[in-house]
Amino acid sequence: FYSELNDTTITHMGGVNLLNSRLNNVKGTVYQASLTIEGCYLKNVEINASNGAQLTFRNCTFENSSVISGYWIAPLKIKFINCVIKNTDKPIIRTASYSVGDIEFENCLIETGKSPAIYLYDLRAQKTDSQPGTIRFKKCDLINSDGYFVGMGDRNPAAKNVKVITVEALGSVLTKDGKPMLNPEC
Repeated sequence: FYSELNDTTITHMGGVNLLNSRLNNVKGTVYQASLTIEGCYLKNVEINASNGAQLTFRNCTFENSSVISGYWIAPLKIKFINCVIKNTDKPIIRTASYSVGDIEFENCLIETGKSPAIYLYDLRAQKTDSQPGTIRFKKCDLINSDGYFVGMGDRNPAAKNVKVITVEALGSVLTKDGKPMLNPEC
């Protein structure tokens, strides 16, 4: 338990439970482990997760913070419950498509400006493509001024995503002005 972390890098956050803390300008890594953050305020925080990491955020407020996936041996499980996410033109999750396992937002307010809430990059075929992925929004309010709630791209314009990723909107609206807010490539 920490009451406040400022301007620091945490080499391995796996197995940590952060409760009722403030994190400001923090970078951390979670590798093949779990991380639970509850009742925290995160500003300019970047968490790099990989290899089947399991992250849970409950009753947190995020400001210009993100989770970025790394290596791909096993897909990630990420859950946001009762969170407020206010990012200025920055996704809350930036992950390779093959790293998507189960990503869920429940009862969250998500504002990401012109950026999608989730950005899928690196569309190369990988061994984890046979493991289906799910992105789920349950009873969420999504505010996105210009763009998609789930977007994707790759440095290689010829790359095509082959992993099956299901996007679910349960009690959430993923449309703007009657148009779907999912990248047509998803």
